[in-house]
Amino acid sequence: LWANTPTPSAIIGSTNYLEEIRKKLGYRFVLKNSTITPNIVTVNIQNVGFGNVFNPRKAYLILKNIAGNVVAKVELNGINLDDVRNWNAATTTTPALNVSFSKNLTGYACPGTYNLYLELPDFERPTDPKYSIRLANNDVGGVPSWDVNTGHNNLFRTITTTSLPTPIITGSVAACTAAIATKQTINSTTLLPGQTATWTIPNLTGTFVSSNTSNSVTINWITLPTTLTLTVTLPGGCTVTKTQTIESICGCSCVDNIGFSQPINVVPSSNVVEIQPSPTASTTCDNVLNYSWNWGDGSPIDNTTIGRHCYTIAGNYIVTITASLYNGCSRVYTYNVVGAPCLAGGGGSRSTNLYNNNTIKITPNPSSGIFNISMSNFDGKATIQVLDINGRIVYQAIEEHLDTEKQIDLSNAQSGIYILKVIGDNLNYSQKLIKN
Repeated sequence: LWANTPTPSAIIGSTNYLEEIRKKLGYRFVLKNSTITPNIVTVNIQNVGFGNVFNPRKAYLILKNIAGNVVAKVELNGINLDDVRNWNAATTTTPALNVSFSKNLTGYACPGTYNLYLELPDFERPTDPKYSIRLANNDVGGVPSWDVNTGHNNLFRTITTTSLPTPIITGSVAACTAAIATKQTINSTTLLPGQTATWTIPNLTGTFVSSNTSNSVTINWITLPTTLTLTVTLPGGCTVTKTQTIESICGCSCVDNIGFSQPINVVPSSNVVEIQPSPTASTTCDNVLNYSWNWGDGSPIDNTTIGRHCYTIAGNYIVTITASLYNGCSRVYTYNVVGAPCLAGGGGSRSTNLYNNNTIKITPNPSSGIFNISMSNFDGKATIQVLDINGRIVYQAIEEHLDTEKQIDLSNAQSGIYILKVIGDNLNYSQKLIKN
């Protein structure tokens, strides 16, 4: 400090320098300014002292209601904010570090108006205000900037919060049916400090294995499909809810081994081809299966329970039926159809021949990155492509012998929804893939 000063004895005798040293020998935090925008507070603090805080110490924003009661205590986090020791002091070559932080206070308390305070408590004595750090600011208009009883620094700001956050339910939305033995889901949510959770289900649809008042629950389901409701209570007593539908699905098992009525039924009055799906693996999934029919002659695909179609030109056609679930699981069944066109005025007949040509299976789906693909009764080469939602190819391979299981590795791809395409002789298949 005195290296370049010609008369250090004069400095030692200077009251101004001694006062400066007395004030700044350690750390000295000064509130520079603060701003308020809807639900967000921004604060700037500077350490104008000569040293830093030595022991670990957290920083908190305190929200008090008009009555002066603490409603919420919000921990600050982020770069340089997790520990007050990082609030560096000025040196002889650099200015003091400006510590600036912004905090969105949505969800920490019910909508309302609150007075803001800053608390810097001791790590080992967090409830003793004598060990909290006091800012160096003066009182404002006779209102104390420091509360000796609580260790709170008055920021002389009020904030009005106006909105509630929508809760997010994570975890499985698919549970097996009783016929398949396992019918359990584990669901959870992320709570802010001071928030509490309550989970409810319709009467007689299931039982809670774990507590229904924590942020995570395990439920054994009895009747599916049904609903799961999360109610989050904020400090102050207001609540917000989120409802999730739980489906009676067990992975992709509902789309395995689906059969179709044979032979094709031809409606006599019009020669309309009719195919009736008849799931055999788990009939409890009937109400959530979707069918897409591609008749092979360029007709639009319709999504119906019963496939009905009338050809306009005689010939051989490949009929592709896709059975799919809401979660992306699907199977493709391909049949050959040989027949005459529909007859004007009704009457007539035609010969039909329907047989199961090939079945594509993708397991598991959704997956963390590895998908297995196989196709029964397919002979020849097939090009396998995986495209992202922007149409970019993220995986491509040419495979033979798809009757044996092949692997698609998307481990390095981002989580999201992709489109699988399999192209070969008399084959043009697509399916949604979900990477967790």
